[in-house]
Amino acid sequence: STVLVTEVAKDRVLTNEDFLKNNWHVIACCRNSEKAHKLNKIAKKSKNIEVHELDISNFRQIENLSKKL
Repeated sequence: STVLVTEVAKDRVLTNEDFLKNNWHVIACCRNSEKAHKLNKIAKKSKNIEVHELDISNFRQIENLSKKL
């Protein structure tokens, strides 16, 4: 299974880890991936998570991400 998590914040990192424990493919989106230290640390340990920059109020970014996925 796959889950897309938008606007990943510090409090949602645990949710991502729960998905990963159950072998879900996690597509995690955040506004600034360089500042998402915990998320990037988890992503380096797991092949089931991918991190993308996304501002959900920016329709061009949403469109570009949908084309990648």
